[in-house]
Formats: sequence, structure tokens, C-alpha cells
Amino acid sequence: MDFFRIIGGPLSLLIEIVFVVLWLCLIARMIFSWIGMQNGGNVVTRFLDMIIGPMYDPIRKRLPALSLGVLDISGTLVFFLLTWAFFLMAGFLQGAIPH
Repeated sequence: MDFFRIIGGPLSLLIEIVFVVLWLCLIARMIFSWIGMQNGGNVVTRFLDMIIGPMYDPIRKRLPALSLGVLDISGTLVFFLLTWAFFLMAGFLQGAIPH
């Protein structure tokens, strides 16, 4: 996560914090789905659904057949897409700021 620190500045720090929070929420939601707590019964899963749902649900709707029992492939795909978006944003910022 030190890629943005090369660039510096409050904007890059804010973007890094947002991506880290999204990653942590996504990992927590994936773990909850593995242990069977994916229903919106408690406050934590509802909060995670509110944060991660806009990224998670469109992929889940398009890939319902790729769920392998308890493991949900859509969560892994969202994780990779989020990582790709992080590095893409870092590249844009690094190219936009003159050295």
C-alpha cells in the first residue's frame, strides 16, 4: 500500500484509506459468507452490505452459476477488480502530478 506514499499529499492518502476500508469490508463480508452469516440478520452484515453491496451485487447477479458451494467466486472477482482499480488510480495520480 506504499505506492501512493511515493506521490504524497492528502488526496493520495485519502484514496489509500478509502481503498483499505473497502478491502477490509470486502474481506469481512467474504468471511461472513463462508461461515454462513450472509443473511442481513445482524448489524454488521447489514453495514457490510451497505458498503460493499454496490460493487458486489452486480457481479453476483451476472455470475450466479459460479458459486462453488460455500465459496463465492464473485467475492474473489470483486477483490481482484478492487485491487486493479487501486493500482489504476495510483498510476493516474502518479502520471498527473509533475515531478
